[in-house]
Amino acid sequence: MKKVFVLLVACAMAMPLLNSCKKGENDPGISLKSRKARLTAEWTLKEGTETETSGTTTVTTYTGTSVSYGSGTASPYSETLTYNTDGTFEWKMVSGLNSNTYEGSWFFGSKIKELDLKNKESVIMVCTKSTSVSGGVTNQATYDGANAQIFTFIIDELKSKELILKLDGTTTSGTVSTTTGTKTYEAK
Repeated sequence: MKKVFVLLVACAMAMPLLNSCKKGENDPGISLKSRKARLTAEWTLKEGTETETSGTTTVTTYTGTSVSYGSGTASPYSETLTYNTDGTFEWKMVSGLNSNTYEGSWFFGSKIKELDLKNKESVIMVCTKSTSVSGGVTNQATYDGANAQIFTFIIDELKSKELILKLDGTTTSGTVSTTTGTKTYEAK
C-alpha cells in the first residue's frame, strides 16, 4: 500500500512538469511523437475563421469545401499545407478555377519573451517560390535572400491528426490592419 501511495504522490508531482513542456496552449500533455514528427504531414483545412480589421472589418469563414467573406455566398475552396521532414513545405489554396501555391523551407520559431512565445510554439515558413493560376493564366515568382516572403503561424494545438494554427498579427503601413482567427487542419 505504501508503494502505491508513493507512486501516486510522484505522479502528482510530475504532472505540472509535464504540463509545462507543452508548447501550444492546447497541446496534449504527453505525446510519444516529437513535435517535428507530429507536424510533418499533409494537412487539409477542416474549418476556420479569420477576422481582418483595416478601417472596416471582414470575417472570412472556411469549411472543408468552401469559403465565405462576410455574409456573402460561399464559394468552393480547399487548402492543403504539407510540412516535409526535410524542412520543405507546400501550401496550396484552391478557389474555384484559381489557385495559389507557396513552396519553400520551414522551421520552428524560438522563444521570444516579448511576444510571449515558447520555443517551438510557432512555425515559420520562408517562401522561395509562388505559383498562381487565375483565368487559365499561370504566374510564377521565385524569391531569394532578404526578398523571400515569410509566413508565421502560432501553433495552438498539435496532435498526430489535428493541427490548429492561430492567426494573430498587426501590420502598420499608413493604416493599421489587424488579423485574428484560427484554422483547424486534419492530417491525411
